[in-house]
Amino acid sequence: MYLIMLKMISLSKGESLKDFMIKETKSKLTNRYKLSHYAEDIGVSYCSIWRFTNGKAVNEQFYLKWWKNYLNNQ
Repeated sequence: MYLIMLKMISLSKGESLKDFMIKETKSKLTNRYKLSHYAEDIGVSYCSIWRFTNGKAVNEQFYLKWWKNYLNNQ
């Protein structure tokens, strides 16, 4: 038996899903909770999350880990 979780995301006009993900990532950061902490929490390298937040390419595994973390913390 599988449990299916649905989450509705509202994107602004012209905003892509990647833009939404970057915005959500940056909204989590503070002076004390830095990008390196967030990377550790979702199980990716600092290099990967830095590349992602700066619009560079990342692998599919990054996206899976990001979404798993996002859905578990909602």
